[in-house]
Amino acid sequence: MPAAGKIHAIALASVLVLTACKGVPDHVIAPDDMAALMADIHTAEAAIDMNFRDYASDSSRKVVKQAVLERHNVTQEQMDTSLVWYGAHLTKYMDVYDRAEEILQERIDKNSAVAARLASLSVSGDSVDVWNDSRRYMFTPRSSAHALTFNFQADQNWQPGDTYVWRAKYLSDPGQSQWGIATEYTDGTVEVNATFFRNTGWQELAFVTDSTRTAKKIYGYIFTDVDRTRPVIIDSVQMIRKRLNPAEYQRRYRQRHYKF
Repeated sequence: MPAAGKIHAIALASVLVLTACKGVPDHVIAPDDMAALMADIHTAEAAIDMNFRDYASDSSRKVVKQAVLERHNVTQEQMDTSLVWYGAHLTKYMDVYDRAEEILQERIDKNSAVAARLASLSVSGDSVDVWNDSRRYMFTPRSSAHALTFNFQADQNWQPGDTYVWRAKYLSDPGQSQWGIATEYTDGTVEVNATFFRNTGWQELAFVTDSTRTAKKIYGYIFTDVDRTRPVIIDSVQMIRKRLNPAEYQRRYRQRHYKF
């Protein structure tokens, strides 16, 4: 084959490989980019709805949308063409739509976590909610992680014998979801309490710290069972810390003890 023919063949092969990788024609916005664009447009539309007086005219709303397109280096024509293509390929469109929803949920979780941390970095009192992260989580097969974790370091408000009750509400079928809480004490002892939940609605796991030891940290996890047909949605996450209650101290019998 002549040199020019080889170069042409290599170039054509490269184009085909790139097209196959992103799964759409060159004139169509790639799925990940399209999902990010859709998420930003949805956010902009929500901002317009919440501030309707400021964006009462069509021209003002177009300015906001145009700003989103420019941020993504996309023209209105490119977006319209891509929407037509995705509309004719519903499987691809649903993948993009699902990813856009995940991006929006991640933003909600991040904003909620920031607000929660500001509100409860260190909380005193006999019975308080010390959870300092997002209150709502959604796990799908595409989520980067299928576990919710926490790690609280001891502060001046901790007392021996404190009880921690981790509560959350499943808005969808959790399948078989495993919860665990552990405490590490200053003497090297570790205690663990774990269980499984399989029902929707409110669930909780309690952990009673040893009244004769000083806790160094308390940490835990929720492992979700996610398949390709349903997301797992956890809402209203709480961590209620209560002071020593002799009537409840017997609950410690369920906890396993380890010495390191």
